[in-house]
Amino acid sequence: MSSISRLKVLYIEDNQFSREEMRHFLKKRVQKVFTASDGAEGLSAFALYKPDIVIADLLMPNMDGLEMMRRIKAMQESVHFIVATSVNKVETVIETVDLGVEGYIVKPIDFAELELKLMKIGDAVAARAKSCPGVFDKIENKRAAEDNIKRELVKEMKDFTGKGPRETVVQLLGSSVKITNFGAVTKLEESLLADAKNFEMIKHMRTVAYESMAGAFIAIVEKHTGVKASLEGISIDLKKGVEQVVLAG
Repeated sequence: MSSISRLKVLYIEDNQFSREEMRHFLKKRVQKVFTASDGAEGLSAFALYKPDIVIADLLMPNMDGLEMMRRIKAMQESVHFIVATSVNKVETVIETVDLGVEGYIVKPIDFAELELKLMKIGDAVAARAKSCPGVFDKIENKRAAEDNIKRELVKEMKDFTGKGPRETVVQLLGSSVKITNFGAVTKLEESLLADAKNFEMIKHMRTVAYESMAGAFIAIVEKHTGVKASLEGISIDLKKGVEQVVLAG
């Protein structure tokens, strides 16, 4: 498996067309893609998703790229940066190097060049992951922790939606918590799914529900592991009846 395919990437760009073009390019190559439209939104997205790589423009509203990168670096020293911008002043390049930027691409973006930079960073991320065990690998009795987390999560979901999932699997894997639910849709949602036109609406509703419960999920995981996690992603497959929430430690 390519080292790129395991990466989580956050792309920050105020131009909607460029943002969608990059999202489309990355979606086919990396594990997760997150996007933001300005520096302030990018900072919030980073705090929420903890990506491996941040690709950002420098000239953005609400907070410029340099200030955003400084703040991100203060939050997580190991983050990788790639700058994609039309700004090519020597003093600006020097400033980005001081922040530990590993790639500098002048627009219009050469996607072949970008892919090479992603491969290099992907290899570094994979090597670091191999040499450093994940936070959840250090837990002495993972099975007991998983069982305790599962019991409280099921209760939380039942209290929130009025119906718990048919089956829940909790896995503490490296630096991630994978929560997989089977048969979690309510009877009302089931009836609405009889019409294929309602699939996207129900998927959105399920996603919003998990986003609303994320804080409780994070608190439950911290209670039983001592690890403060963050929401990494939510996936909903209504046809298979499988829903997954991933938290990153």
